[in-house]
Amino acid sequence: MALTVEPAGTVSIAPVLGEHADAITAPAHPAEVNGADAPMRVLFSAPYLRDALNAIDGDTVLFQLATPTRPVLLTGADGQAYRHLLMPVRPPKS
Repeated sequence: MALTVEPAGTVSIAPVLGEHADAITAPAHPAEVNGADAPMRVLFSAPYLRDALNAIDGDTVLFQLATPTRPVLLTGADGQAYRHLLMPVRPPKS
């Protein structure tokens, strides 16, 4: 799965497809984006991302990320104590 963060304040999550990648467009969701100067795309293993999101209560999740290759910290927006550290995966070779 690819998480794309736009500095303008949107986030989208879409599957990573090789052959038919241009056939899929992910909806952009409004987001509060801080500290991003350029769009950032981070790849995750879909089952690990699903498990992380299911472990967090509530409808809002905070993704704290620095670069597409550094670990990402996920927490609930309501200040809950649970934290989930998720390691991105490397993009597939073309």
